[in-house]
Amino acid sequence: MTTFVGLTAKEAERRLREEGANEVVFTTRHQVLRALLALWREPLFMLLFAASAVYAWLGDQTEALALIASAVVAAVITIAQRVRAERVLEALRELSSPRASVIRDGHYIRIPARELVRDDCIVLREGDRVPADARLLDAENLVVDESVLTGESVAVAKFSGQDVRANTLVTSGVGHATVTATGLRTAFGKIGSVLTQLSETVTPLQRDTASLARTFGITGVTLCILLAVGVGLKENDWLDGVLRGITLAMAVLPEEFPLIITVFFALGAQRLARHQVLTRRPGAIEALGSAAVLCVDKTGTLTMNKMRLVRAIAPHGTAFALKDLARITALACEPEPFDPMERACLEWSRAQGLAPLEDTALRRRYPMQADCLRVGYAWATDAGMTVAVKGAPEHVLPSCALSEAQQAHVIEQANALAIAGLRVLAVARHEFTHIDPPETLQGLSAIYVGLIAFEDSLREDVARAVAEC
Repeated sequence: MTTFVGLTAKEAERRLREEGANEVVFTTRHQVLRALLALWREPLFMLLFAASAVYAWLGDQTEALALIASAVVAAVITIAQRVRAERVLEALRELSSPRASVIRDGHYIRIPARELVRDDCIVLREGDRVPADARLLDAENLVVDESVLTGESVAVAKFSGQDVRANTLVTSGVGHATVTATGLRTAFGKIGSVLTQLSETVTPLQRDTASLARTFGITGVTLCILLAVGVGLKENDWLDGVLRGITLAMAVLPEEFPLIITVFFALGAQRLARHQVLTRRPGAIEALGSAAVLCVDKTGTLTMNKMRLVRAIAPHGTAFALKDLARITALACEPEPFDPMERACLEWSRAQGLAPLEDTALRRRYPMQADCLRVGYAWATDAGMTVAVKGAPEHVLPSCALSEAQQAHVIEQANALAIAGLRVLAVARHEFTHIDPPETLQGLSAIYVGLIAFEDSLREDVARAVAEC
């Protein structure tokens, strides 16, 4: 690979001061205070406090304190749930990779990921979480799992000049990249920023209770005025008229309504919390109770987010051909893979009674290229050298010794598997009597071995959960 120098330590320090740390922080300051103020602004809650104030003015301190105490208890429960939810959201910060490999002053060093700056040259290896948005300078068999952003469980091959995003996961290969964005300027950070700016909408129940509060409030005030004026004019006792009017208004006002609704939401939030579900807003409980259609993300929710080899098609379908497919499939993988598809390949091969060769027998790797979506591994064997290749059928088959009719038949099989929702790879091999691996696979004639197909399996409890819903 090319030699990179990277930024100087002094320049990196300057940019860190000017542009800020590379971390995504969703602040929750004043969130609880705003939630408390919003709760007191609820029409029925205001009506409740108005009723308690009138009771206090009339001298019924017990009724007034009972109403206020009930309201305070309900508010405390609501705010406590909000605080717990906000604390859980703070865990989003843990998604950031704690350390990153970077080149500074021409030296490879490990630094906290929060200290990365724009134009830093970072090193990406198998198992790393990408610490910032970056553009690849070079890549060798680099494959990235982007499900955290896209929801797609199948990892994506990356090549020089392409972008990688913060918080995605490198499943195989190695590469160098220059940082293009950090912190809240990354794609992940922008999503978080948009979410924090969303305003709360008024729920149907909130609209109905506000309308109810206005109706009872106007009715109570109107009856109070009419009765006070009637008694005052008829009996010439205006104080008695006012007191009678207030008494009638208090009889009309349903002070139990706000208590019932508030306690209902608070108890609902507590019940959900016992099932490890935290609600930030009471409106979410209302929405959950009135749901008619449930939409869920597939990857990691309905599925295991783990690839499994479920179909294998060998030429002629013989037991010997299937055994050979299992052997070459194992050889077409890293000895200790991190990539979920290669793990699935080795698990399937072992289930067929085969074990891959020792690491020491691996002589050369042939990484994926932008114009040729296949990978190869050269292994020393007792008979000489075996190069195992796997990749997209349309990129593997042209190098195989197959007639046009045979290629068309294999493509038809691959298409049938793809239509069934499976990820399909073709497997081939090159056999050599010498032990020196070829420099490249270009121009070599291969032997077609078969097709393998993968799926991201459904979780075992999905059917039961859907039926229960």
